[in-house]
Amino acid sequence: MACLNFPPHLWYLHENMYLMGVIPGPNKPSIDQINHAIDLIVDDLLKFWDPGVWFSRTAKYELGQLIRAILIPLVADMLAARQVVGFGLATLRFFCTCCHLEIKDIENLDKSSWPDRNFQQDLAYAKQWRDAHSLKDQVKLFKQSGICWTPLYCLPYWNLSCFTTVESMHVFKTGLVQNHCWQVWGIDVTTDGSDGTV
Repeated sequence: MACLNFPPHLWYLHENMYLMGVIPGPNKPSIDQINHAIDLIVDDLLKFWDPGVWFSRTAKYELGQLIRAILIPLVADMLAARQVVGFGLATLRFFCTCCHLEIKDIENLDKSSWPDRNFQQDLAYAKQWRDAHSLKDQVKLFKQSGICWTPLYCLPYWNLSCFTTVESMHVFKTGLVQNHCWQVWGIDVTTDGSDGTV
């Protein structure tokens, strides 16, 4: 975790970061494993939110200071971000974390027609998934909504679709944007673009 109250050039210095936990590999964790790890983090974050944590002494406050903190944003690659916040893969029925457009309508570029994602509805789906009586029921609910429970829902200020972002390293530095443009959209200097109408 990094403290965003500092000026941006100080955010990612080692002395200003806090390691919340490590999930051992070599494979990605299951839903149960990731939720157990997130539970531990959320327990700490809830204390920082209300009532806050009292530090007996800080650099500026010799007699101590009450510190309050929140988690905003969650920054991860797309697969990790979707798993941590309880969304299914981007290839499933509801592929978008910001709207409720279905994958069958993925070519719909009219943003005004995209159905808004409703946080309260997502929370209701997540609670149904959490409270399901069997794995079979959870699978059925997940197919319907594309959402499963994550302990992040316990944070009273948290909005999963607003506070989750894909880290820029995976978008720009590793060439995902360029690859998408070249391979998916076919934008290439070797391709005749004609007048752009095709």
